[in-house]
Amino acid sequence: MSGCGHSHHENCDHGSEAGDDIQKDSLFPAVDLEKCVALNCLPPNHLPKNVIKPVYMSNNNSNSDIESHLHLESDSDHEILIRIQFTNPVHIRSLLLAHFGDNSAPKTVKLYTNIISMDFSTASTTTPTQIIELVAHNPHSKLTEYPTKITKFKNINSVWMYFCENCGGDRTKIEFIGLKGTATKYKREAVSAVYEIQPQKASGNSVSNQHSNSSNIM
Repeated sequence: MSGCGHSHHENCDHGSEAGDDIQKDSLFPAVDLEKCVALNCLPPNHLPKNVIKPVYMSNNNSNSDIESHLHLESDSDHEILIRIQFTNPVHIRSLLLAHFGDNSAPKTVKLYTNIISMDFSTASTTTPTQIIELVAHNPHSKLTEYPTKITKFKNINSVWMYFCENCGGDRTKIEFIGLKGTATKYKREAVSAVYEIQPQKASGNSVSNQHSNSSNIM
């Protein structure tokens, strides 16, 4: 992959420097962190909670070394697939993202809404709800805000993020992921299910659901 010059997709969008009200309307309180999933990520930097956290923990404007705090790092190649699950439906207005500004920075993310099960194969063949071209380097702030097509992001129970390209590195590294918008008061009926997660990308790296009486998804 040659550098991080942006190619333009038909339905792609670009971001801007996060504003002073960056913590306003955070959807973090509505995230069901235990049901979030990150696929093709290398331990110890493989847990969704490493990057899905309150904005004040995003290390914005920090020059800390990449190894000094947890992040997400891809394993067998540069692709990462993440699912963010919510406790109740939300309206997503924007995506917040921070990375380390080098060739490990993600270049493109594809967003898919309200899909329970997804793997890398289905992500590469399914039409995304939105494609966002990411900022390779922000000289003023680590944190960049990307607006969503708000009419397509209403009453969202879950969102998949497929980081399919980076800026030329062997692996992709992500420091922070956040979402802004509003959460509804409606909570879904519990549905009995068990998540079966295949951790290795070579094995398919997918999340699938099998009906059972042992656990709930929101």
